[in-house]
Amino acid sequence: MKSTSGKISIGIATTLFVVVINAVSAYKSISIIIENHRLQSSSNRVLNVLVKMLSTLKDIELGQREYLLTNNPQYLAAHRLNIAQIRTQSNSLVALKSGADRQSFTTQIDRHLSELLDPIDRRQAKVIAPARRLQLSQRGQQSIEQMRQLITSLDRAELTRLDRLESQSSQSLDDIKVALAIAGLLDLLLLTFLYRLVSWDFTKQQQAESKLREYVA
Repeated sequence: MKSTSGKISIGIATTLFVVVINAVSAYKSISIIIENHRLQSSSNRVLNVLVKMLSTLKDIELGQREYLLTNNPQYLAAHRLNIAQIRTQSNSLVALKSGADRQSFTTQIDRHLSELLDPIDRRQAKVIAPARRLQLSQRGQQSIEQMRQLITSLDRAELTRLDRLESQSSQSLDDIKVALAIAGLLDLLLLTFLYRLVSWDFTKQQQAESKLREYVA
């Protein structure tokens, strides 16, 4: 009897151990999924800002070219407004996700924007020849193209990061499914073993009681 009770205790302890291990594994996988979801949301917000920056950059490109060639103040006002807007969008990236890479990106954007304003200031300072206006327009175009490359590079990096996070989340979800399946199978086997053990112990007790009654009779 003592041996049977010990086996039952071992079986119950083993079942509880499997349940605990399964719970810990599921908790870790779920934590990874939750954290990746948060990072994915952050990456999506960054990508949205980058899309807006590329759109604003097109407006800046058009405004500067038109102003340098026509000297129309309307183009200048819109141009400066677009520059202020892209500065705000650039700074918002640091707020979305801090880090040296984001700070470096903002610093480079500010530098290129300052370079972009130089042709405008030169155009305002004096009347210049058409050839000089074209030269200034090309300088502004170079600064715009460098900013476009920066934005595109960061966009690709965020897309790569987003794909990696999605892959990790998918793997964690698969791990949870596998862990639950294995734990469920082990629990079923252990419970079946315990049931048979208890049934066998109960049968033995009945046989012993029957023999005892026969002996007494």
